[in-house]
Amino acid sequence: MAFAAICSVKDKYIYIFGGFEDYSTVDVVQQYNIIENQWDLLNIKLPVRLAKMGAANVEDQEILIVGGIYEDMNNDTPLSLIDY
Repeated sequence: MAFAAICSVKDKYIYIFGGFEDYSTVDVVQQYNIIENQWDLLNIKLPVRLAKMGAANVEDQEILIVGGIYEDMNNDTPLSLIDY
């Protein structure tokens, strides 16, 4: 995994969003429990496959994800910048 967004919540969890895996963007969300030393692949997904974005913990229950690039297989240029 490369170029994923990462942020921590409550000094207990680290979340990893999207990124590149095997030269393709992914829509996965992973959670690492710092106290229990355990990784979990969460059932929730990003709305699109994203990489190179930012993530910040806004409040204890909210994470803001901004920017990034996504894979558009219907376009001649498969990687597009999010600009809205």
